Amino acid sequence: MAVDKFMKRIVNPNIDVDVDGDHSNVASHLHEYTHGINSDPLALFSIVFSALIHDVDHRGVSNVKLAKEDKDMATMYHNKSIAEQNSLDIAWDLLMEPEYSELRSFSFILRQTCCDSVK
Repeated sequence: MAVDKFMKRIVNPNIDVDVDGDHSNVASHLHEYTHGINSDPLALFSIVFSALIHDVDHRGVSNVKLAKEDKDMATMYHNKSIAEQNSLDIAWDLLMEPEYSELRSFSFILRQTCCDSVK
């Protein structure tokens, strides 16, 4: 599922409340509808982080052209998903800056969730 479609489901799910006004199943439905993402702030952060870093430092060319133009970068990433891996490295380095130390105070859980979401 594309990130934009997935985010639309998270942000604005299409939930119909029963005609009689029974709201008892709304929370359960929302949890299932969003695969539990709305119940996990760290997972939500990871999805937003993934979307933000997707095109960091994108040079407007394909990976094939990028490999020809920047051989060192191509070598560093073994000619596989060069732009994407570069984006992830730059964004991760930025997240490791001192001003984000509080966010990293639970770094293992953050790292694992981010890595699982970005894969």
